[in-house]
Amino acid sequence: MTVRFFAAGVDVVGASTLELPATLRTVGEVRAWLMGHFPLAAALWRKCLIAVDQGYASEDQVLNAGQEVAIIPPVSGG
Repeated sequence: MTVRFFAAGVDVVGASTLELPATLRTVGEVRAWLMGHFPLAAALWRKCLIAVDQGYASEDQVLNAGQEVAIIPPVSGG
């Protein structure tokens, strides 16, 4: 599964996209995988929203092949 990253997420993983195992079945499993593989950024992953097919997703949303997954970090501005 291809996951897109933005802003601070790109800095952490070193790329704007990353291939994650197809065995991850839910949004929560994607977040847990990120926290396990990039533990120094666990605080960031907890704050990020995750979107599936351009809509914000709940932790228990099931993922299907071909869906677009994006990790959206918190933003600030004024």
